[in-house]
Amino acid sequence: MSVVTTLQLESGDQQLLDAVVDDLSETAQQKGAELNGPHSFPPTTHAVPQYEDIDTDAYDTWEYTVYRRELSVIGHDGLAKDLARWSFPPAVHVELELSPLHR
Repeated sequence: MSVVTTLQLESGDQQLLDAVVDDLSETAQQKGAELNGPHSFPPTTHAVPQYEDIDTDAYDTWEYTVYRRELSVIGHDGLAKDLARWSFPPAVHVELELSPLHR
């Protein structure tokens, strides 16, 4: 049975994330796999309150942005196994989901 391999990638480093997605897309194309995506989502900004600053008696907030991309490889079970073992940079969070292919 064939599967759809969906990868959701997130990172605070947009250039690194795009480089990883480009590499994944290129690999899928070289192997002749059908690819859906990559899809870009609006970046999300997160704010984390910090402890009081001793010098100013003020609370600072640390803000950071997270970028998200998603792509799916349709069929090509061998590539799905390769992607599960892929060595991603530590700054890129990856979730991989396998689902049956319904045609």
